Amino acid sequence: MPVLTAHVVTQDAPADLLARLRRCTADHFGIAHTALQVEPAGLRSCERPVHS
Repeated sequence: MPVLTAHVVTQDAPADLLARLRRCTADHFGIAHTALQVEPAGLRSCERPVHS
């Protein structure tokens, strides 16, 4: 079963964004389960890239 885990920084409303991201990952990539952590833009601890 394909899965996705991601950390998302956004200025959008989190509930609406989560629904759109889940629908996108399911429709476009066949991913049935996602674990998404949503943080507001401007939160410094989460805006540094982990991978380059």
